[in-house]
Amino acid sequence: MLLNAVAAPHRQEYVRAALATDLLSWSSADIAALDADERAWDELMERFRRYRELWLGFGFMRMLREMLEREAIPSRLVRLTGGERRITNLMHVSELLHLAGREESLGMEPCWPG
Repeated sequence: MLLNAVAAPHRQEYVRAALATDLLSWSSADIAALDADERAWDELMERFRRYRELWLGFGFMRMLREMLEREAIPSRLVRLTGGERRITNLMHVSELLHLAGREESLGMEPCWPG
């Protein structure tokens, strides 16, 4: 869901779904509050557009490093049950995505379950 939001940051449903993941951990109240705060929504969408630009311009891993830091994902995950394992799994999957993208020339087409 997170990668869909980066691939298509103009799709609000993708961004909202990404916010609700364990990686970003927004509550439903936090997500609903975006409807009342256009400035906050615009800033959030701009962050996702920036992640997309980083991916396109500098590659998946550069985008991921920026996102991990900006969104404080490791510090959030470590507080969850099995947090260190979750971080390890995230980094492993990230490496696999990076390699697959390079070796198979994969792009960032969103894949939303239909």
